[in-house]
Amino acid sequence: MSMSPPAPSTGVSPPGVASSSSSSSYRPNNIDGNSSPPLLSLPPRRPSPEDSVDYVTVSDPVIHADGMNKYTSYRVDCRPPPPAHGIEGVDDVYGRGGGGGGGVHHRDDVDDVFLRNNVGQYSSVLRRYSDFLWLYERLHRERGGSIVPPLPEKQAVSRFSPDFVEDRRRSLERFLRRVVLHPELWDAGCLSTFLRANDVFQHATVAGSVSDRLLEALLQQRREGGRGEREQRCRHLGGGGPGASLSGAGAFNLALKNAAGLKRWFSEAKTTFSGDLVSSPDDDLFDEIERYVEALSVQMKRVSNQASALVRKSREVANGMFEFGLAFHQLGQCEGGMLGTKLQLMGGTADALSSMAATQAEAEMRRLEEPLRDYLRVVQGVRLALGRRHDARVSYTALLHEIHTREGALHRLRMTPGSEAKAYSTEVSLQRYRVAANAASEGYAEISQRVLREVDRFKREKAEEMKSVVLEFILLEIEPPAPARSMYSNVPMR
Repeated sequence: MSMSPPAPSTGVSPPGVASSSSSSSYRPNNIDGNSSPPLLSLPPRRPSPEDSVDYVTVSDPVIHADGMNKYTSYRVDCRPPPPAHGIEGVDDVYGRGGGGGGGVHHRDDVDDVFLRNNVGQYSSVLRRYSDFLWLYERLHRERGGSIVPPLPEKQAVSRFSPDFVEDRRRSLERFLRRVVLHPELWDAGCLSTFLRANDVFQHATVAGSVSDRLLEALLQQRREGGRGEREQRCRHLGGGGPGASLSGAGAFNLALKNAAGLKRWFSEAKTTFSGDLVSSPDDDLFDEIERYVEALSVQMKRVSNQASALVRKSREVANGMFEFGLAFHQLGQCEGGMLGTKLQLMGGTADALSSMAATQAEAEMRRLEEPLRDYLRVVQGVRLALGRRHDARVSYTALLHEIHTREGALHRLRMTPGSEAKAYSTEVSLQRYRVAANAASEGYAEISQRVLREVDRFKREKAEEMKSVVLEFILLEIEPPAPARSMYSNVPMR
Protein backbone atom coordinates (compact mmCIF):
# COMPACT_ATOMS: atom_id res chain seq x y z
CA MET A 1 0.00 0.00 0.00
CA SER A 2 1.47 3.29 -1.13
CA MET A 3 1.50 6.27 1.19
CA SER A 4 1.44 9.91 0.15
CA PRO A 5 3.83 12.32 1.84
CA PRO A 6 2.50 14.06 4.97
CA ALA A 7 0.62 17.29 4.41
CA PRO A 8 1.85 20.45 6.08
CA SER A 9 0.41 21.19 9.50
CA THR A 10 -2.53 23.56 9.93
CA GLY A 11 -3.53 22.54 13.42
CA VAL A 12 -2.54 24.34 16.59
CA SER A 13 -1.85 22.61 19.86
CA PRO A 14 -4.20 23.58 22.68
CA PRO A 15 -2.85 25.73 25.53
CA GLY A 16 -0.59 23.81 27.83
CA VAL A 17 -0.01 21.03 25.27
CA ALA A 18 3.59 20.33 24.35
CA SER A 19 3.88 19.73 20.62
CA SER A 20 5.73 16.59 19.55
CA SER A 21 7.77 15.93 16.46
CA SER A 22 5.10 13.59 15.09
CA SER A 23 2.46 16.33 15.14
CA SER A 24 3.98 18.21 12.20
CA SER A 25 1.62 16.42 9.77
CA TYR A 26 -1.48 16.65 11.94
CA ARG A 27 -4.44 18.34 10.21
CA PRO A 28 -7.31 17.77 12.60
CA ASN A 29 -10.00 20.07 11.23
CA ASN A 30 -11.81 20.48 7.91
CA ILE A 31 -10.78 17.05 6.61
CA ASP A 32 -13.69 16.36 4.26
CA GLY A 33 -14.42 19.99 3.53
CA ASN A 34 -16.70 20.09 6.55
CA SER A 35 -16.61 23.15 8.78
CA SER A 36 -14.75 22.99 12.03
CA PRO A 37 -16.71 21.78 15.07
CA PRO A 38 -18.26 24.53 17.20
CA LEU A 39 -16.10 25.97 19.95
CA LEU A 40 -17.07 25.97 23.62
CA SER A 41 -19.30 28.89 24.54
CA LEU A 42 -18.63 30.00 28.11
CA PRO A 43 -21.26 31.71 30.26
CA PRO A 44 -20.54 35.41 30.87
CA ARG A 45 -18.61 36.30 34.01
CA ARG A 46 -20.59 38.00 36.74
CA PRO A 47 -19.37 41.59 37.28
CA SER A 48 -17.40 42.12 40.47
CA PRO A 49 -17.61 45.29 42.62
CA GLU A 50 -14.22 46.54 41.44
CA ASP A 51 -15.46 46.44 37.82
CA SER A 52 -17.48 49.55 38.63
CA VAL A 53 -14.25 51.52 39.24
CA ASP A 54 -13.26 51.45 35.59
CA TYR A 55 -11.99 55.02 35.80
CA VAL A 56 -8.92 53.62 37.62
CA THR A 57 -6.69 51.67 35.24
CA VAL A 58 -3.25 50.08 35.22
CA SER A 59 -2.01 49.75 31.66
CA ASP A 60 0.92 49.98 29.23
CA PRO A 61 3.50 47.76 30.95
CA VAL A 62 7.02 48.67 29.81
CA ILE A 63 10.12 46.63 30.64
CA HIS A 64 13.15 48.76 31.53
CA ALA A 65 16.66 47.32 31.32
CA ASP A 66 18.92 49.67 33.27
CA GLY A 67 22.06 47.59 33.69
CA MET A 68 21.45 45.02 36.43
CA ASN A 69 18.31 46.82 37.54
CA LYS A 70 15.63 45.41 35.24
CA TYR A 71 12.03 46.17 36.09
CA THR A 72 8.56 46.71 34.64
CA SER A 73 6.71 50.01 34.90
CA TYR A 74 2.96 50.49 34.57
CA ARG A 75 0.88 53.52 33.72
CA VAL A 76 -1.65 54.28 36.47
CA ASP A 77 -4.56 56.48 35.42
CA CYS A 78 -7.26 57.87 37.68
CA ARG A 79 -9.87 59.73 35.66
CA PRO A 80 -13.14 60.18 37.58
CA PRO A 81 -15.74 61.40 35.07
CA PRO A 82 -17.13 64.90 35.56
CA PRO A 83 -20.74 65.19 36.70
CA ALA A 84 -23.33 66.08 34.12
CA HIS A 85 -24.73 69.01 36.11
CA GLY A 86 -21.78 70.46 38.00
CA ILE A 87 -20.11 69.56 41.27
CA GLU A 88 -23.18 70.39 43.34
CA GLY A 89 -25.22 67.72 41.63
CA VAL A 90 -22.69 64.93 41.96
CA ASP A 91 -24.77 62.94 44.46
CA ASP A 92 -27.84 63.29 42.26
CA VAL A 93 -25.90 62.27 39.16
CA TYR A 94 -23.95 59.36 40.62
CA GLY A 95 -26.08 58.35 43.57
CA ARG A 96 -24.66 56.12 46.26
CA GLY A 97 -23.32 53.73 43.67
CA GLY A 98 -21.74 56.48 41.58
CA GLY A 99 -23.67 55.40 38.49
CA GLY A 100 -23.84 58.15 35.94
CA GLY A 101 -22.28 59.73 32.93
CA GLY A 102 -18.84 59.57 31.45
CA GLY A 103 -19.35 56.09 30.06
CA VAL A 104 -18.67 54.50 33.48
CA HIS A 105 -20.78 51.47 34.25
CA HIS A 106 -21.40 51.20 37.99
CA ARG A 107 -23.26 48.67 40.02
CA ASP A 108 -26.16 50.02 42.02
CA ASP A 109 -25.03 48.23 45.19
CA VAL A 110 -21.50 49.74 45.15
CA ASP A 111 -20.94 52.82 47.30
CA ASP A 112 -18.11 54.65 45.50
CA VAL A 113 -17.22 57.33 48.05
CA PHE A 114 -13.90 58.00 46.33
CA LEU A 115 -15.66 58.99 43.13
CA ARG A 116 -18.06 61.33 44.91
CA ASN A 117 -15.16 63.11 46.58
CA ASN A 118 -12.74 63.24 43.63
CA VAL A 119 -14.91 64.29 40.72
CA GLY A 120 -12.88 65.42 37.72
CA GLN A 121 -9.50 65.13 39.50
CA TYR A 122 -7.35 63.42 36.91
CA SER A 123 -3.92 61.89 37.39
CA SER A 124 -1.59 59.78 35.29
CA VAL A 125 1.68 58.44 36.71
CA LEU A 126 4.19 55.64 36.15
CA ARG A 127 4.57 53.09 38.92
CA ARG A 128 6.46 49.82 39.36
CA TYR A 129 5.69 46.85 41.57
CA SER A 130 7.81 48.16 44.46
CA ASP A 131 5.65 51.32 44.47
CA PHE A 132 2.50 49.23 44.84
CA LEU A 133 4.24 47.37 47.64
CA TRP A 134 4.99 50.71 49.32
CA LEU A 135 1.29 51.62 49.13
CA TYR A 136 0.29 48.24 50.57
CA GLU A 137 2.62 48.60 53.57
CA ARG A 138 1.67 52.23 54.18
CA LEU A 139 -2.02 51.37 54.20
CA HIS A 140 -1.33 48.87 56.98
CA ARG A 141 0.43 51.57 58.99
CA GLU A 142 -2.00 54.43 58.40
CA ARG A 143 -5.17 52.39 58.83
CA GLY A 144 -4.26 49.70 61.33
CA GLY A 145 -6.94 47.05 61.64
CA SER A 146 -8.13 47.39 58.05
CA ILE A 147 -8.31 44.38 55.76
CA VAL A 148 -6.00 45.66 53.04
CA PRO A 149 -6.66 44.03 49.64
CA PRO A 150 -3.96 41.52 48.70
CA LEU A 151 -1.16 42.30 46.29
CA PRO A 152 -0.01 39.81 43.64
CA GLU A 153 2.80 37.67 44.98
CA LYS A 154 6.44 38.26 44.11
CA GLN A 155 8.08 35.99 41.57
CA ALA A 156 11.79 35.42 41.13
CA VAL A 157 11.78 33.75 37.69
CA SER A 158 9.98 34.54 34.41
CA ARG A 159 9.10 38.00 35.72
CA PHE A 160 9.29 39.49 32.25
CA SER A 161 7.36 36.95 30.21
CA PRO A 162 4.34 38.48 28.41
CA ASP A 163 1.85 36.23 30.21
CA PHE A 164 3.25 37.05 33.64
CA VAL A 165 3.41 40.79 32.95
CA GLU A 166 -0.21 40.82 31.80
CA ASP A 167 -1.37 38.76 34.79
CA ARG A 168 0.45 41.11 37.15
CA ARG A 169 -0.99 44.17 35.42
CA ARG A 170 -4.48 42.80 35.84
CA SER A 171 -3.85 41.92 39.50
CA LEU A 172 -2.37 45.34 40.28
CA GLU A 173 -5.37 47.02 38.69
CA ARG A 174 -7.73 44.89 40.77
CA PHE A 175 -5.75 45.74 43.93
CA LEU A 176 -5.88 49.49 43.26
CA ARG A 177 -9.59 49.44 42.44
CA ARG A 178 -10.32 47.57 45.63
CA VAL A 179 -8.38 50.13 47.64
CA VAL A 180 -10.38 52.93 46.01
CA LEU A 181 -13.65 51.17 46.91
CA HIS A 182 -12.53 50.25 50.44
CA PRO A 183 -14.62 52.13 53.05
CA GLU A 184 -11.61 52.41 55.42
CA LEU A 185 -8.90 53.16 52.85
CA TRP A 186 -10.33 55.37 50.10
CA ASP A 187 -9.24 58.60 51.84
CA ALA A 188 -5.85 57.40 53.11
CA GLY A 189 -3.08 59.94 52.63
CA CYS A 190 -0.73 57.37 51.10
CA LEU A 191 -3.29 56.57 48.37
CA SER A 192 -3.49 60.24 47.43
CA THR A 193 0.32 60.39 47.40
CA PHE A 194 0.53 57.26 45.25
CA LEU A 195 -1.77 58.78 42.64
CA ARG A 196 -0.02 62.16 42.60
CA ALA A 197 2.89 63.42 40.52
CA ASN A 198 6.21 61.62 40.63
CA ASP A 199 8.11 64.32 42.52
CA VAL A 200 5.62 64.26 45.40
CA PHE A 201 5.58 60.48 45.46
CA GLN A 202 9.35 60.14 45.33
CA HIS A 203 9.69 62.58 48.23
CA ALA A 204 7.21 60.55 50.28
CA THR A 205 8.85 57.21 49.56
CA VAL A 206 12.33 58.53 50.30
CA ALA A 207 11.07 60.07 53.53
CA GLY A 208 9.50 56.76 54.50
CA SER A 209 12.65 54.77 53.74
CA VAL A 210 14.84 56.97 55.92
CA SER A 211 12.32 57.59 58.71
CA ASP A 212 14.25 55.40 61.12
CA ARG A 213 17.48 57.29 60.50
CA LEU A 214 15.69 60.61 60.88
CA LEU A 215 14.22 59.48 64.18
CA GLU A 216 17.61 58.41 65.45
CA ALA A 217 19.16 61.73 64.36
CA LEU A 218 16.39 63.66 66.08
CA LEU A 219 16.89 61.77 69.31
CA GLN A 220 20.63 62.35 69.09
CA GLN A 221 20.03 66.07 68.56
CA ARG A 222 17.76 66.19 71.58
CA ARG A 223 20.38 64.42 73.66
CA GLU A 224 23.10 66.86 72.64
CA GLY A 225 20.90 69.94 72.94
CA GLY A 226 19.42 69.06 76.30
CA ARG A 227 22.56 67.76 77.98
CA GLY A 228 23.77 71.16 79.24
CA GLU A 229 20.36 72.10 80.55
CA ARG A 230 19.98 68.81 82.41
CA GLU A 231 23.44 69.12 83.95
CA GLN A 232 22.65 72.64 85.16
CA ARG A 233 19.29 71.54 86.60
CA CYS A 234 20.83 68.53 88.30
CA ARG A 235 23.56 70.65 89.90
CA HIS A 236 20.93 73.15 91.02
CA LEU A 237 18.86 70.38 92.63
CA GLY A 238 21.91 68.96 94.33
CA GLY A 239 22.83 65.70 92.73
CA GLY A 240 22.85 63.40 89.79
CA GLY A 241 24.82 63.54 86.60
CA PRO A 242 23.63 63.87 83.07
CA GLY A 243 22.90 60.19 82.81
CA ALA A 244 20.67 60.18 85.88
CA SER A 245 17.88 62.30 84.45
CA LEU A 246 15.87 59.36 83.10
CA SER A 247 17.47 56.48 84.89
CA GLY A 248 15.63 54.21 87.24
CA ALA A 249 13.05 51.53 86.77
CA GLY A 250 12.27 50.47 83.23
CA ALA A 251 14.17 50.17 80.00
CA PHE A 252 11.87 52.32 77.84
CA ASN A 253 13.61 55.69 77.77
CA LEU A 254 11.77 58.15 75.53
CA ALA A 255 14.59 60.68 75.53
CA LEU A 256 17.78 58.67 75.60
CA LYS A 257 17.12 55.50 73.62
CA ASN A 258 17.74 55.55 69.89
CA ALA A 259 15.38 54.17 67.27
CA ALA A 260 16.96 50.73 67.32
CA GLY A 261 16.60 50.66 71.09
CA LEU A 262 12.91 51.52 70.86
CA LYS A 263 12.31 48.78 68.32
CA ARG A 264 14.24 46.27 70.39
CA TRP A 265 12.36 47.24 73.53
CA PHE A 266 8.97 46.81 71.85
CA SER A 267 10.06 43.47 70.44
CA GLU A 268 11.03 42.31 73.91
CA ALA A 269 7.86 43.78 75.39
CA LYS A 270 5.68 41.70 73.05
CA THR A 271 7.20 38.61 74.59
CA THR A 272 7.35 39.89 78.15
CA PHE A 273 3.73 40.97 78.40
CA SER A 274 2.09 38.38 76.18
CA GLY A 275 0.62 36.53 79.17
CA ASP A 276 -0.72 39.59 81.01
CA LEU A 277 -2.24 41.94 78.44
CA VAL A 278 -4.69 44.69 79.17
CA SER A 279 -8.27 43.43 78.97
CA SER A 280 -11.35 44.92 77.31
CA PRO A 281 -15.05 43.97 77.15
CA ASP A 282 -14.63 42.76 73.58
CA ASP A 283 -11.83 40.26 74.27
CA ASP A 284 -14.15 37.25 74.13
CA LEU A 285 -15.54 38.44 70.82
CA PHE A 286 -12.07 38.86 69.35
CA ASP A 287 -11.06 35.41 70.60
CA GLU A 288 -14.07 33.97 68.79
CA ILE A 289 -13.14 35.88 65.62
CA GLU A 290 -9.57 34.56 65.78
CA ARG A 291 -10.81 30.97 66.12
CA TYR A 292 -13.18 31.48 63.20
CA VAL A 293 -10.46 32.95 60.98
CA GLU A 294 -7.98 30.18 61.83
CA ALA A 295 -10.54 27.47 61.02
CA LEU A 296 -11.57 29.28 57.84
CA SER A 297 -7.95 29.55 56.73
CA VAL A 298 -7.39 25.82 57.16
CA GLN A 299 -10.53 24.87 55.25
CA MET A 300 -9.91 27.40 52.46
CA LYS A 301 -6.42 25.99 51.94
CA ARG A 302 -7.93 22.56 51.41
CA VAL A 303 -10.56 23.85 49.00
CA SER A 304 -7.98 25.90 47.09
CA ASN A 305 -5.65 22.90 46.78
CA GLN A 306 -8.49 20.72 45.47
CA ALA A 307 -9.46 23.40 42.95
CA SER A 308 -5.86 23.50 41.71
CA ALA A 309 -5.88 19.72 41.40
CA LEU A 310 -9.11 19.92 39.38
CA VAL A 311 -7.57 22.42 36.96
CA ARG A 312 -4.50 20.18 36.55
CA LYS A 313 -6.72 17.21 35.72
CA SER A 314 -8.65 19.26 33.16
CA ARG A 315 -5.37 20.20 31.50
CA GLU A 316 -4.33 16.55 31.52
CA VAL A 317 -7.60 15.66 29.79
CA ALA A 318 -6.89 18.30 27.14
CA ASN A 319 -3.39 16.91 26.59
CA GLY A 320 -4.72 13.36 26.49
CA MET A 321 -7.41 14.19 23.92
CA PHE A 322 -4.82 15.94 21.76
CA GLU A 323 -2.51 12.91 21.78
CA PHE A 324 -5.53 10.64 21.20
CA GLY A 325 -6.56 12.67 18.15
CA LEU A 326 -2.99 12.72 16.86
CA ALA A 327 -2.81 8.93 17.10
CA PHE A 328 -6.10 8.48 15.16
CA HIS A 329 -4.99 10.94 12.50
CA GLN A 330 -1.71 9.07 11.93
CA LEU A 331 -3.59 5.78 11.87
CA GLY A 332 -5.93 7.18 9.21
CA GLN A 333 -2.94 8.28 7.12
CA CYS A 334 -1.54 4.78 7.39
CA GLU A 335 -4.81 3.08 6.38
CA GLY A 336 -5.82 5.36 3.52
CA GLY A 337 -9.10 5.10 1.63
CA MET A 338 -12.52 5.64 3.17
CA LEU A 339 -11.50 4.05 6.49
CA GLY A 340 -8.50 6.33 6.72
CA THR A 341 -10.66 9.37 6.03
CA LYS A 342 -13.07 8.42 8.80
CA LEU A 343 -10.23 7.74 11.22
CA GLN A 344 -8.76 11.14 10.44
CA LEU A 345 -12.18 12.69 11.01
CA MET A 346 -12.24 11.02 14.40
CA GLY A 347 -8.80 12.45 15.09
CA GLY A 348 -9.99 15.92 14.12
CA THR A 349 -12.97 15.58 16.46
CA ALA A 350 -10.69 14.52 19.31
CA ASP A 351 -8.45 17.51 18.61
CA ALA A 352 -11.44 19.86 18.72
CA LEU A 353 -12.47 18.28 22.00
CA SER A 354 -8.95 18.80 23.32
CA SER A 355 -9.22 22.51 22.45
CA MET A 356 -12.55 22.61 24.23
CA ALA A 357 -11.03 20.90 27.28
CA ALA A 358 -8.15 23.37 27.26
CA THR A 359 -10.62 26.27 27.15
CA GLN A 360 -12.55 24.63 29.96
CA ALA A 361 -9.38 24.27 32.04
CA GLU A 362 -8.50 27.93 31.45
CA ALA A 363 -12.00 28.98 32.49
CA GLU A 364 -11.82 26.82 35.62
CA MET A 365 -8.52 28.46 36.51
CA ARG A 366 -9.90 32.00 36.02
CA ARG A 367 -13.29 31.44 37.64
CA LEU A 368 -12.56 28.90 40.35
CA GLU A 369 -8.88 28.48 41.18
CA GLU A 370 -7.92 32.18 41.08
CA PRO A 371 -10.97 33.43 43.06
CA LEU A 372 -10.33 30.82 45.75
CA ARG A 373 -6.66 31.78 45.96
CA ASP A 374 -7.69 35.41 46.20
CA TYR A 375 -10.17 34.52 48.94
CA LEU A 376 -7.37 32.78 50.83
CA ARG A 377 -5.16 35.89 50.56
CA VAL A 378 -8.03 38.03 51.88
CA VAL A 379 -8.33 35.66 54.85
CA GLN A 380 -4.63 36.27 55.44
CA GLY A 381 -5.45 39.98 55.37
CA VAL A 382 -7.98 39.42 58.16
CA ARG A 383 -5.28 37.72 60.18
CA LEU A 384 -2.95 40.68 59.60
CA ALA A 385 -5.68 43.07 60.79
CA LEU A 386 -6.10 41.03 63.97
CA GLY A 387 -2.31 41.07 64.36
CA ARG A 388 -2.32 44.87 64.20
CA ARG A 389 -4.81 44.98 67.04
CA HIS A 390 -2.65 42.59 69.05
CA ASP A 391 0.41 44.78 68.47
CA ALA A 392 -1.50 47.86 69.64
CA ARG A 393 -2.68 45.94 72.70
CA VAL A 394 0.87 44.87 73.54
CA SER A 395 2.18 48.41 73.14
CA TYR A 396 -0.55 49.84 75.37
CA THR A 397 0.05 47.14 77.99
CA ALA A 398 3.79 47.80 77.94
CA LEU A 399 3.24 51.52 78.54
CA LEU A 400 0.88 50.84 81.45
CA HIS A 401 3.41 48.46 82.95
CA GLU A 402 6.17 51.05 82.58
CA ILE A 403 4.00 53.74 84.18
CA HIS A 404 3.30 51.46 87.14
CA THR A 405 7.02 50.70 87.51
CA ARG A 406 8.04 54.35 87.36
CA GLU A 407 5.34 55.39 89.81
CA GLY A 408 6.86 52.99 92.32
CA ALA A 409 10.35 54.28 91.58
CA LEU A 410 9.19 57.88 91.99
CA HIS A 411 7.64 57.10 95.35
CA ARG A 412 10.89 55.55 96.58
CA LEU A 413 12.98 58.46 95.29
CA ARG A 414 10.78 60.98 97.08
CA MET A 415 11.28 59.09 100.30
CA THR A 416 15.07 59.08 99.86
CA PRO A 417 17.00 62.21 100.98
CA GLY A 418 19.33 63.69 98.36
CA SER A 419 17.46 62.17 95.38
CA GLU A 420 15.54 65.26 94.37
CA ALA A 421 17.16 65.47 90.92
CA LYS A 422 16.41 61.84 90.12
CA ALA A 423 12.87 62.25 91.42
CA TYR A 424 12.32 65.30 89.21
CA SER A 425 13.61 63.62 86.04
CA THR A 426 11.60 60.48 86.79
CA GLU A 427 8.47 62.57 87.28
CA VAL A 428 9.04 64.32 83.93
CA SER A 429 9.50 61.02 82.12
CA LEU A 430 6.44 59.64 83.90
CA GLN A 431 4.33 62.45 82.47
CA ARG A 432 5.59 61.58 79.01
CA TYR A 433 4.63 57.98 79.50
CA ARG A 434 1.13 58.97 80.59
CA VAL A 435 0.69 61.07 77.44
CA ALA A 436 1.97 58.19 75.32
CA ALA A 437 -0.34 55.75 77.15
CA ASN A 438 -3.37 57.96 76.47
CA ALA A 439 -2.48 58.07 72.77
CA ALA A 440 -1.90 54.30 72.74
CA SER A 441 -5.26 53.74 74.43
CA GLU A 442 -7.06 55.80 71.80
CA GLY A 443 -5.20 54.03 69.01
CA TYR A 444 -5.97 50.62 70.48
CA ALA A 445 -9.68 51.45 70.75
CA GLU A 446 -9.75 52.83 67.20
CA ILE A 447 -8.03 49.77 65.75
CA SER A 448 -10.34 47.44 67.70
CA GLN A 449 -13.46 49.13 66.37
CA ARG A 450 -12.05 49.13 62.84
CA VAL A 451 -11.31 45.41 63.03
CA LEU A 452 -14.90 44.71 64.12
CA ARG A 453 -16.27 46.73 61.22
CA GLU A 454 -13.92 45.05 58.78
CA VAL A 455 -14.69 41.51 59.93
CA ASP A 456 -18.42 42.21 59.66
CA ARG A 457 -17.90 43.56 56.12
CA PHE A 458 -15.68 40.59 55.25
CA LYS A 459 -18.31 38.05 56.28
CA ARG A 460 -21.05 39.88 54.42
CA GLU A 461 -19.21 40.49 51.16
CA LYS A 462 -17.31 37.23 50.99
CA ALA A 463 -20.49 35.23 51.48
CA GLU A 464 -21.89 36.84 48.33
CA GLU A 465 -18.65 36.38 46.40
CA MET A 466 -18.37 32.71 47.38
CA LYS A 467 -21.96 32.15 46.29
CA SER A 468 -21.12 33.75 42.95
CA VAL A 469 -17.97 31.65 42.49
CA VAL A 470 -19.83 28.39 43.15
CA LEU A 471 -22.70 29.38 40.83
CA GLU A 472 -20.32 30.28 38.01
CA PHE A 473 -18.49 26.97 38.44
CA ILE A 474 -21.77 25.04 38.24
CA LEU A 475 -22.78 26.86 35.06
CA LEU A 476 -19.30 26.27 33.65
CA GLU A 477 -19.55 22.53 34.21
CA ILE A 478 -23.05 22.34 32.68
CA GLU A 479 -22.05 23.87 29.33
CA PRO A 480 -19.57 21.35 27.77
CA PRO A 481 -21.75 18.20 27.24
CA ALA A 482 -23.98 19.67 24.49
CA PRO A 483 -21.11 20.81 22.18
CA ALA A 484 -19.33 17.51 22.81
CA ARG A 485 -22.39 15.52 21.69
CA SER A 486 -22.63 17.71 18.60
CA MET A 487 -19.02 16.98 17.69
CA TYR A 488 -19.34 13.22 18.10
CA SER A 489 -22.55 13.21 16.07
CA ASN A 490 -20.59 14.45 13.06
CA VAL A 491 -18.41 11.33 13.07
CA PRO A 492 -19.93 8.80 10.59
CA MET A 493 -20.34 5.36 12.12
CA ARG A 494 -20.79 3.54 8.76
